[in-house]
Amino acid sequence: MDGFAITVAGMNGVKQLLREIGYALRLLAITIMLTIALPGSAQVSIDTVEVDQPIILADAKFKFDMPDELQSELPQDTARITPNPKSKRNGWLDLGFLGPVFQILFYGIMAAAVLYILYLILSAILMTRRNHAPRQDDEDKPEVPSYQPDVETARVILHDADKLAAQGKFGEAVHAILFRSIQDIEDKRPHHVKRSLTSREIAGLSVLSPTARAGFSTIGNLVERSFFGGRTLGADDYEISKSAYKEFAFEKITRRKLRR
Repeated sequence: MDGFAITVAGMNGVKQLLREIGYALRLLAITIMLTIALPGSAQVSIDTVEVDQPIILADAKFKFDMPDELQSELPQDTARITPNPKSKRNGWLDLGFLGPVFQILFYGIMAAAVLYILYLILSAILMTRRNHAPRQDDEDKPEVPSYQPDVETARVILHDADKLAAQGKFGEAVHAILFRSIQDIEDKRPHHVKRSLTSREIAGLSVLSPTARAGFSTIGNLVERSFFGGRTLGADDYEISKSAYKEFAFEKITRRKLRR
């Protein structure tokens, strides 16, 4: 299950990486489009066009015969073609002089996008290695031994509970077993039992052995029925809770007897 969880986390990291790279590539594409759309430099207009008429007349295509009395040469004058006036309609949109600025901006954004993509790739690699690395925090934590009441304390608790049961106070006897057991856990394993915990939550504490958890669950269910269900506990309920307590209170003694 741990390997499957790591695999799923790795796949999620790859998906996130691809998503971030996609965003960076889109930004880069938009920057390229804007750079192409804007003029790179001011466009130069041709103001004048000079035409040399003697050169044109010397061309064979333009030769023709004329009488001698007629003028065979045109005055050596340079004709000028009147340039069209520059249109001022989009003068405020002419950003040609900003071409170098946009060029620098384009390369800067492109370099930043490449660095960002490299950062995402390196982050994904480091995250993958960190997920596969063994967790030393859990290994360094000292292992807390399971709670086990000592024999003398267990006998005192059962003796006091038997006194209450002999008086017909079976509900109080069951409550005494539960509450005094919880107090004993707090004495032997401090800071594990909080006041806000319910009996079911106490039964799930990590300091309890599986047998102790089962016993606390049985006793806790009887107490909840008495407190919240309005049920009066009888002799049978007391015997059930007493047997459940004995199973984990004298668990070590029972194991020793079975080994012999």
